[in-house]
Amino acid sequence: MLVVYLSDAYDPLDPNGNITIKWDVMSWTPDGYVAVVTMNNFQRYRHITLPGWYLRWTWAKKEVIWSMMGGQTTEQGDCSKFKGGVPHSCMKNPTVVDLLPGTPYNQQIANCCKGGVLSSWVQDPSRAAASFQLSVGRAGTTNRTVKLPTNFTLEAPGPRYTCGQAKIVRPTKFITPDKRRVTQALMTWQVVCRYSQFLTHKTPTCCLSLSSFHNNTIVPCPTCSCGCRSNSSQSGKCVNPGTPHLASFVSGFGKNEFSPTVQCTNHMCPIRVNWHVKLNSEKYWHVKITITNLNYRMNYSDWNLAIQHPNFDHRTQVSGFTYKLMTPYASINAYDPLDPNGNITIKWDIISWTPDGYVAVVTMNNFQQYRHIASPGWSLGWTWAKKEVIWSMMGSQTTEQGDCSKFKGGIPHCCKKDPTVVDLLPGTPYNQQIANCCKGGVLSSWVQDPTNAVSSFQVSVGRAGTTNKTVKVPKNFTLHAPGPGYTCGPAKIVRPTQFIQADKRRVTQALMTWNVTCTYSQFLAQKTPSCCVSLSSFYNDTIVPCPTCACGCQGNSSQSGSCVNPNTPHLASVVSGSGKNNFSPLVQCTSHMCPVRIHWHVKLNYKEYWRVKVTITNFNYRMNYSEWNMVVQHPNFDNLTQLFSFNYKSLTPYGTINDTAMLWGVKFYNDFLNQAGPNGNVQSELLFRKDKATFTFDKGWAFPRRIYFNGDNCVMPPPDAYPWLPNAGSRQEVSLFALVIASLVALVFYAHA
Repeated sequence: MLVVYLSDAYDPLDPNGNITIKWDVMSWTPDGYVAVVTMNNFQRYRHITLPGWYLRWTWAKKEVIWSMMGGQTTEQGDCSKFKGGVPHSCMKNPTVVDLLPGTPYNQQIANCCKGGVLSSWVQDPSRAAASFQLSVGRAGTTNRTVKLPTNFTLEAPGPRYTCGQAKIVRPTKFITPDKRRVTQALMTWQVVCRYSQFLTHKTPTCCLSLSSFHNNTIVPCPTCSCGCRSNSSQSGKCVNPGTPHLASFVSGFGKNEFSPTVQCTNHMCPIRVNWHVKLNSEKYWHVKITITNLNYRMNYSDWNLAIQHPNFDHRTQVSGFTYKLMTPYASINAYDPLDPNGNITIKWDIISWTPDGYVAVVTMNNFQQYRHIASPGWSLGWTWAKKEVIWSMMGSQTTEQGDCSKFKGGIPHCCKKDPTVVDLLPGTPYNQQIANCCKGGVLSSWVQDPTNAVSSFQVSVGRAGTTNKTVKVPKNFTLHAPGPGYTCGPAKIVRPTQFIQADKRRVTQALMTWNVTCTYSQFLAQKTPSCCVSLSSFYNDTIVPCPTCACGCQGNSSQSGSCVNPNTPHLASVVSGSGKNNFSPLVQCTSHMCPVRIHWHVKLNYKEYWRVKVTITNFNYRMNYSEWNMVVQHPNFDNLTQLFSFNYKSLTPYGTINDTAMLWGVKFYNDFLNQAGPNGNVQSELLFRKDKATFTFDKGWAFPRRIYFNGDNCVMPPPDAYPWLPNAGSRQEVSLFALVIASLVALVFYAHA
């Protein structure tokens, strides 16, 4: 069973990884300029191997390339209009490649001539750059007349990267070899290219097998992980290692030496990584890693392996490999690949000075597309830099007053060094409110309801500075929503906020402003998942349930929380009587022990469309999910035609790739998911138009790549458990026209019955 995994142009383990292409105009010529183009691989573990990179762009006008050093175009193009000197390339969209090692010295520049090979930034930063020089003619000769090239594409060696637009940046500065003088480019622009595994190959290229000393079972790679033997067009040719004259057999396949010729296996992957838990001692445990190349046509030079495991912070020794610890995010999984820029930004605006401090408005903006804060709401904490106190508040309150015994006369609202602030409840008297307060700490997500994705309160701070230079910014910010999950960065002073008055005739601004950014981590929020996915289809009787113990096990009550059998007598009294905290989990006893299950059913197949039914079931007896949402990743969302009883918005975390959708309930209809019971579910149907280039029911393509519920990643079944498609003869296909005619005939029949 084959499932295409991440279409991630955003790599969660290397969120800032990219290849940056920088053009530096070094001098002007009579009809253009001379530029040095430098390609820096800022990817921590992804390198470019043979046959190397290809860089292509489209000229904005009628530019030509007179000459090049350190690189060459693959085609000269039509230069018949030129008399005398003939350009190196007259193509409107030239393709440039690196020169090979051994190129004559007078054709080289620094960082050129490696055959297009680029090392990763961590493995060899000195070889993670490539450069070439080109002389451009029929172009502008000043900063104002030069037009930037467009439509950049980077192939390495296939279509792996998506490049953004060229942007003019501050000119690059160069230090002379004697370090006594600094020069700078006349003009500089940059292009940023990001890697996408989905663009590189539709199928995975490696798989993982597992084994351990404490169990004789060896868990192999999932069947058809990278392809199936019967599908030679997808998996490439395969060779049995026992084939006579194997060497001649392999070399006889095709002319392209980079086409895959893998060993015939159940998984058909070129690379298999085996993780074997080898030994357990009193204070340590030992793992053996084996990487096996099953590709007869590829040697992997400068290979690397990136592994995520919570125990790497206690790694003691590595034998035989070079090791470097990577910290792609401050907290584990704080980077969400489907919402890479999502965060909660807390803004402090000082709006007036007081005799011993200031009055500030604190605004909390939820810039997360699909993650909201539900009841009992947020709580915000920080540590004062000096001995500040809070004299008064509007729109919120601190949970503790602290020791204010040293004050005589007026008593502060809070004297704690590390106050914790919570929102006031709806219905608070009007004279204690400010705009965007008093929602009980509930914050909507940015996509669902942007008007309710903001919360504010006002605070009067004493024993603080009374000027921009004497005010000290608070530190150690914490945000609970309502439990752990968010990690906040340090406060940063930014440009003062501007406010437009109600009549829009005057603009005022804050006296001082600082921002704090908080990002979410599912791992910090809960150690176990909170939802799972089950699958079924019209073409197979198999119903694939949620994986066993996906969110916990019935026998492990400390991990999974209490569970209740739905047939328990006097169920209501059992539910209300278990524990004092109404927010502690009390789920229905199931094999998966998840509070929420999402079921994806491939329902019907029409001639030009196909239909899916989605059902969300709540198994938690203690939780109603208000303003719930679900995020689904599937490549056919760019052809979603109709949606029933849910709201929909396309999310494009990777620029132009539309494979991610956010779904949520209709206001006052099904935006409230009831607690476990007969009414504890919501459902919808989705109608997709078929894309002939990609559509198939084969190998699990019709099932989602991943699903989030309320911002948390749900546990998917293993790919080899997905419902198989029977032979082509049994495939059901119904035309919409036939369906309408059948409905009309039925209506006529009943009308005359």
